[in-house]
Amino acid sequence: MKQSIEFSERSSFKDAAGNARVGETLDASLVTNLKHNYAEIQAGNEVNKAALTELYKQFAEATVRHFMSDFNKTLDLGMIKRKAADIGAAAVIKAVHIAVDKIIPNLTKEELLVLAEYHDTLFHH
Repeated sequence: MKQSIEFSERSSFKDAAGNARVGETLDASLVTNLKHNYAEIQAGNEVNKAALTELYKQFAEATVRHFMSDFNKTLDLGMIKRKAADIGAAAVIKAVHIAVDKIIPNLTKEELLVLAEYHDTLFHH
């Protein structure tokens, strides 16, 4: 139980405005690249949707790894349950990749703007 509580504490933080948030630490270059794309979209510039799609896949993988794989390590799972949890995480990543491949490339300029405006508030350096 102690490890799970410590994991929850590591996943909780206050943002710059003092709001309580739940999340994970992401690779700095991933955050920089996402924020750059959001700035370009908000400035009315075209972005490479294939590159943006790959960034979202990286984000999804990091999030699944943190909230499924890393969290599962805090639990006292037997070998079979650990393997099942790993297979479940891999299935979630695959499903998210399929969804991202279908969604991001098909977003209109207006939809990209909505995505950029909202998601820009979720990522912090």
